[in-house]
Amino acid sequence: MKGKISTLIIDIGIWFVWVVVRPVLDCLPLSMSYFFADVAAKLFFLADTKRRNTLAEEIEMLYGARFNKKEVDTIVRKSLEIYLKRQVENLIFGGFTKDKLDKLVSIQGMEHLQESLQKGKGVILLTAHFGSFLLPLPVLGYKGYNIIQVAGKPLLENNRRIYRKLFEIRKRETDRLPISFIQTDKYLGSVVKALNKNEIIVLAFDGRTGNKRFPVQFLDRTAQFSPGPFNMALKTGAAIIPTFMVRDKNDKHTLILEPPFEMELVDNKEETLKMNTIKFARIFEKYLLNYPCHFGMILYCTRKEAERGLNIPLFTD
Repeated sequence: MKGKISTLIIDIGIWFVWVVVRPVLDCLPLSMSYFFADVAAKLFFLADTKRRNTLAEEIEMLYGARFNKKEVDTIVRKSLEIYLKRQVENLIFGGFTKDKLDKLVSIQGMEHLQESLQKGKGVILLTAHFGSFLLPLPVLGYKGYNIIQVAGKPLLENNRRIYRKLFEIRKRETDRLPISFIQTDKYLGSVVKALNKNEIIVLAFDGRTGNKRFPVQFLDRTAQFSPGPFNMALKTGAAIIPTFMVRDKNDKHTLILEPPFEMELVDNKEETLKMNTIKFARIFEKYLLNYPCHFGMILYCTRKEAERGLNIPLFTD
């Protein structure tokens, strides 16, 4: 009975956010919504000690002795702030227009994307659940590129009605954006076809999809990453561009398109996939060291999803 009451309270809270708060956010200037997110983050940091301590524990395990206690506290607070600002962006995601995104996001390294597309074999934008990781999709879509996000099956927790309803609402809204999606639990031949048509596929390096994984030393932990993106590049000849979204101090974003990833090739395919998975992990580490607060709440959410059996763990240790 206690569990049902708790679930009901959570569902009411979710309904309130989507039905009452979301329309208000849609009408407010984004800067004001970010201000409210800042205030909420400070309150969560002070009041939600359990979440705060779990987040600090995850950060300390991943980064080891790189940060002292005071620095960890700062990362925790900033992680909550960035997470809540990302939730604001997610709530109004379907309402983003080209003008709004042009003002919000600048792009660094667009020449790498254009030069890769000139080769005619498609491009894999290899992203991660880092910062506002959904924004590259509409940003590039509004620039006129064919953007296809390859994603796992939605996590509709316990198949609860409210999650199904929200998924339907979100799908209707994102269908209006210049992007499309392919689920990885369906036939992936459509991904190959898209690359053969010189389109752009977006994959998450730290996604939990794929049947094969390699254990990789990742900062102070052992993570398990799928070699799927590198296998796809081998099959199609598509270029891989490391892609990261960084939130600047003024709450603007910089979409970073790095130079094309240079695949290392050896005679053994298995070893080739493993080598390149490790090589990309080193690139990802660079961003985690420079912007730890962009990944903090991802660590927390990934851990909680694994504990509830919704996803496989990111780390093996």
